[in-house]
Amino acid sequence: MRVSRVIFCILLPFAVIALAGICLVVYLRFTSVYFGFKNESTKYHADFAEACDSILAHHPLGTNKLARISVTDPSLPKIISDTHPAKIGLAPDYVCVLINQSHIDGLAVVWRSQDEVLSINDGVGPEEIVYVRHR
Repeated sequence: MRVSRVIFCILLPFAVIALAGICLVVYLRFTSVYFGFKNESTKYHADFAEACDSILAHHPLGTNKLARISVTDPSLPKIISDTHPAKIGLAPDYVCVLINQSHIDGLAVVWRSQDEVLSINDGVGPEEIVYVRHR
């Protein structure tokens, strides 16, 4: 009886720490910016794509192949400024909105107007398509 009590007292703290760690990982995954954006509605993704088209229309690149626009630019569509982007990059048919630069909870949203595809990336894995516009 005494041996089992000693083992229980030794293993209990490890079990509690392991359970707390698992709960923390699950919490961080389900409250992440990446999964929050991914799980938005199709309408939200369509509106985000339209906003990216609007940025391309309002910021013609001319001879530049790449450009950055200020994340505080007042002409940014509300749906994009509401994400509190860290950086916004442009190419002639491409908008990249870097929403979070964190290695743990990174999120980049990429709109390719030529292909009409909105995709996301967490900074580590491959891009995941969240919306395709069909005309």
